[in-house]
Amino acid sequence: MINWRFPSEYRSQTVERCASSFPKIHSEDEALFLAEELGMEVVFVPLEEAKGGLLWRGKQAYIVINSKFPPTERAKTILHEVAHFLLHHANYLRPVFLDHKSFIAGLEKEADYFAYLLMREWLEEEW
Repeated sequence: MINWRFPSEYRSQTVERCASSFPKIHSEDEALFLAEELGMEVVFVPLEEAKGGLLWRGKQAYIVINSKFPPTERAKTILHEVAHFLLHHANYLRPVFLDHKSFIAGLEKEADYFAYLLMREWLEEEW
């Protein structure tokens, strides 16, 4: 079960407006399709701790996903990284943007909120 917690400061209209321009996601395949439609390549690899990350090689964005996780968690992580791609463009001066506990909490919560907004219906169907 994915744990969603969003203090009010992360429920921003910017995130909500961005998320509202995309279709709701009901499967890992749909999350993959969205990332690919945005020009991102998704790669699954077994990682030790991180759920995933957004990497840049030149102008190409890659999403690396921990293949050890179940499909729902992988889809959430794909959408989380898509949010970084769309919302946190100023941070792309760094070649790697990992979803890991050591990074800036606010940006991570915004990315989680974006993923939640797109996945909410799917998760409610499973409950």
